[in-house]
Amino acid sequence: MQAAEKPVPTSLKLPAAVKRDIDEAARAAGTSSHAYMIDVLQKAVERQRLRDQFQRDAMDAEQEMLRTG
Repeated sequence: MQAAEKPVPTSLKLPAAVKRDIDEAARAAGTSSHAYMIDVLQKAVERQRLRDQFQRDAMDAEQEMLRTG
C-alpha cells in the first residue's frame, strides 16, 4: 500500500484453521497477522496481473506470427 493511500476498512471471515496458519506464519515472519495478510494479498494480486499480461503478450505474439508468418 502506498503511503498516500487512505486505508479502506474491510471485513474478512476466515476459517479458524486458516487464521491459525496465518498467525503462525506471521509470527515466523516477525510481523503482525494484519501486515502479513496485506503482503500476501498484494503479492497475489501482482502475480495475477503479471500472468494476465503474459497471456495477453503471448496472444498478441501469436496473432503477429500468424499475420506475418
